[in-house]
Amino acid sequence: MHHAPRRILLTLLVLTLSGSVTALAAGTGRGGASGKAALPSVYTLPGNAVYPEGIALDRRNGNFFVSATSDGTIYQGNVHRPTLTPFAAGGADGRTTATGVTLDGRGRLFVAGAGTGKAWVLSTRDGSTIKALDSQPGSSPTFVNDVALGRGYAYFTDSLRPVILRVSRSRGALGELEPWLDLTGTPFAYEAGFNANGIVSLRGGSPARRGAVEHRQAVSHRHAQP
Repeated sequence: MHHAPRRILLTLLVLTLSGSVTALAAGTGRGGASGKAALPSVYTLPGNAVYPEGIALDRRNGNFFVSATSDGTIYQGNVHRPTLTPFAAGGADGRTTATGVTLDGRGRLFVAGAGTGKAWVLSTRDGSTIKALDSQPGSSPTFVNDVALGRGYAYFTDSLRPVILRVSRSRGALGELEPWLDLTGTPFAYEAGFNANGIVSLRGGSPARRGAVEHRQAVSHRHAQP
């Protein structure tokens, strides 16, 4: 079961107007390179007005979760099945939209809440809310965009506020969503419009930022060199 989840990570996802997620996976001929059954070439979300955004894969069982910006619904699928189903209904606990998502391997799905300024931690067992998190932006424009896991924390970008947010996480407890890294005065300068978007975690557990435009990425990476 190791090869199929790996193949889906190499997939190019194309979002079509019909609400389908089209997967162009490397090596998906008859039987695939490994001789196992090929994965579906198209994964379909139900409905005609679904705007998928984030995706998180559980490598252990091939299940994956997709967020919808349209209403905050979280959909669940499996790499061996072509159709996704609603998993956590939009609107619950203020989740009216959803962007980045990630799994922590402990039955928890972390969800970024875009313009709500919020985030949620959901149970992968039944979609219930384990904890609703609020970054408390006040009157400041906010767009909590993406999330990545580091050592003991989940880190979130805000595309409109120059700050990286984080929440502490342990096996049995979750902290509050709080400002962690103020980007003001750093080479990663915010400008008008969207800025920080995606975020990834380095092997050692430290968060690494990705900018909204390529030249800003290059500046950030250059200054990060020793």
